[in-house]
Amino acid sequence: MPLSERPYEKCEEFGVQSLSDAELLAVIIKTGSKGERAVELASRVLNAPETDSGLYGLNHFTMDELMQIKGIGKVKAIQLLLLQKLQKEFARMAVQSQEFELIRQNHICRRF
Repeated sequence: MPLSERPYEKCEEFGVQSLSDAELLAVIIKTGSKGERAVELASRVLNAPETDSGLYGLNHFTMDELMQIKGIGKVKAIQLLLLQKLQKEFARMAVQSQEFELIRQNHICRRF
C-alpha cells in the first residue's frame, strides 16, 4: 500500500496536518471491517446521512446510531463517543479561556 494511503506513516513523514479528517479518524478506530480499510470506514462515518458531515457531525451520534453503521461495533462506537467527549471538553475549555480573557480585560480597563 502506498505511503499516501497509510495514515501513521503519512503523519510521520509529513506531519499531523497532512492527514485528512478520515485519516485522523482511521487512526482512532485502528481497523476497518471485512473488505474495507479503516480510512474507508472512517470516511463513511464522517459522511453518514443521519447527521452533519465531518468531525463536527460525530457530536450528534448516539451509541446505537453508531452501531447501526456497518463496520462499527461496540468498541469502535465507544472510541467515537470518547472522541465526542474530547471535542466537547476542548470546546468548553476554549470558551472558558475566552471568558476569562474578557473578564481580565474588563478588570484591567476598570483600573484605568
